[in-house]
Amino acid sequence: MKTGQLLLIYGVTLVAITVLALFPLLSAITAAVLAGINGCALDEGSPHPCLILGSDWGDTLYNMSVAFWMMLFTLPAGVLLFIVWLVVLITHLWRRRK
Repeated sequence: MKTGQLLLIYGVTLVAITVLALFPLLSAITAAVLAGINGCALDEGSPHPCLILGSDWGDTLYNMSVAFWMMLFTLPAGVLLFIVWLVVLITHLWRRRK
């Protein structure tokens, strides 16, 4: 396997780890934007009715916004996986040079 292909595989994996670690944040931001665009109330206390294209999305937006708290788990796990995978990449490249 060429070095370019190797770096592509490792790079895609590092990006995937980053996206998965930040997914709860992306979910909360999406919920806030959708609620704001449609003039809906969104808070952590309880779901509020929110009509989007004729159907109520209040519960879904509430769940998406509360998913932010999952970052307490996904962010440390993502940082740890990112560091481990980066060490594996560096070790792999270092051993290929010898």
